[in-house]
Amino acid sequence: MDYYIIVDNKTAGPYALTDFSEINLSAMTLVWNNSLPSWTPASDLPELQQYIIPPVPKVTPYNYPYNVQAVRMDSRITKSHGKEPYSWMIESIMVTMFLGVPALFIFPLAISLIFGILAIVNGNFVSTMFRLGHVAIAEEYSRKARNYMLASLISGIIIVIIAVILLLAFMGLMTDILLTESIF
Repeated sequence: MDYYIIVDNKTAGPYALTDFSEINLSAMTLVWNNSLPSWTPASDLPELQQYIIPPVPKVTPYNYPYNVQAVRMDSRITKSHGKEPYSWMIESIMVTMFLGVPALFIFPLAISLIFGILAIVNGNFVSTMFRLGHVAIAEEYSRKARNYMLASLISGIIIVIIAVILLLAFMGLMTDILLTESIF
């Protein structure tokens, strides 16, 4: 009996039953022959069951990589070659403590403090992702931690410079007021 299938929206065939061992037949491939009233999914035909190729499961963050071999392969194809990316934790904590927190007292919405906290959070994920085998993700968190740390450093320095300028201007203004009052 000859079978016909639909491949890329086109009819292909005729095929003998033994020809299906060389064809990638999915469960949803539409099949027709003279004994069928209409096109039918291959999964509905018992004689084709042995030729159906099971679908490949979709890889999602929720089901990968719990396979240890997959983790090892993922680690080999990344830039770090098994070395844990730098977390930037020490720098992030120092910048946050010495520029971010003081900047909060100078300027109520201290962006440097926000950047510092983001740097610490991203730096914390570096080791976690690396240990789970997600080396590429760990490298991405390392890059983000560095960028947030640098943003915190730069914005903190700018806020401190502005505060010093305002303080000097205020002191100059106060000196002028005191001098003019003492003259009169």
